[in-house]
Amino acid sequence: MDCGNPTYSNKIDVSGWYVWDYFYVGRQWVLQVDKKDMKKILSKGYEGTLRLTDASPELEKKLASANSKQPITLILRGLSYYCEGSPSVSIKTPEGEKK
Repeated sequence: MDCGNPTYSNKIDVSGWYVWDYFYVGRQWVLQVDKKDMKKILSKGYEGTLRLTDASPELEKKLASANSKQPITLILRGLSYYCEGSPSVSIKTPEGEKK
């Protein structure tokens, strides 16, 4: 398995916010998706955080200000599993795909 290849591309609306948590070897801002939306992304009951790979500085500010009672809506477009650490998600449309 190539750990850097996307697992799938899709277009999924989710509610989420940033949490300051451990990711792999250190603390950083990571995406927490509302539990009711997590099954849209990962069907096997994963409840951990995700790494958002391509958030703009403006979106990162909004996510850091959001919380479980006031999440923001994101459209996720891709998921990658890496050999180590949490799964990663993307909000940008992969090259060559229709928006």
